[in-house]
Amino acid sequence: MTGSIEAESSVQIEDKLEHDAFAAALFDPLAPVPAQITQKGASQKRFDIYRNNVVLSLLEALGDAFPSVRAIAGEQNFSRIARDFIALYPPKTAMMQAFGKEFPSFLKNYAPLKKSLFLADLALAERMWLEAYHARDEEPLAPEAFSSIPAKQVAGLIFLTHPATRLAVSRYPVGDLFGARECWPVHGLDLASSQTMLITRPFHSVMTVTVESDAETAFLADIIAGETLGSAIENAVEYDADFQPQNAISLMLRTGMLSGVSRPHNE
Repeated sequence: MTGSIEAESSVQIEDKLEHDAFAAALFDPLAPVPAQITQKGASQKRFDIYRNNVVLSLLEALGDAFPSVRAIAGEQNFSRIARDFIALYPPKTAMMQAFGKEFPSFLKNYAPLKKSLFLADLALAERMWLEAYHARDEEPLAPEAFSSIPAKQVAGLIFLTHPATRLAVSRYPVGDLFGARECWPVHGLDLASSQTMLITRPFHSVMTVTVESDAETAFLADIIAGETLGSAIENAVEYDADFQPQNAISLMLRTGMLSGVSRPHNE
């Protein structure tokens, strides 16, 4: 029995090594045909065709996941960037929605784009959009639920955010850049302006809202982090004494970014 288990384990290790060697060669254009494939009659030409088809399908998948980055970079540039990314971060699972999660950080450290760091922020926003699209369904908080809470409890409220809620904070106009997927170039774009994107999916379609106020950005970030409503308002007022909390609360309810509310226990 022991000998049988050892033999089975040895076969599994050998299979894994062959699998790893095949995967490594598949994403390295300079790698020769893996030995185990050659033994089965596959030529370098046939393997190159297969490898090229796999890479092309991944290029298409990455472009579909980051359409605004692709539009701004241009097809040829995006293809070169994507090929370098795929060589470093090939898919690790058959679930393709996980593929490309490292793309924003890859762009941030990608030497040829060191003068175009806005693309990394844009890629992060697009990744958040994709995560929101695949997020768990949940009923958004109805405005009535908030309005029925006694006034003395309002400041101590802590909100639960919808599973699809994301906040992409950037020192670049990420909301305008995101629109490149629909139309590029974006006329009048000022790369020196900062924007934040609120991304939600209260029902079936992903919703994006561009936030240009630092005070409103701080407020939303605090709410998502689990701060009380009173604390979030106080922090926002530090950014802008004219901050209007009722407008920010209306935005949260309108976009469906909340899924619940917790009342303070000491009231």
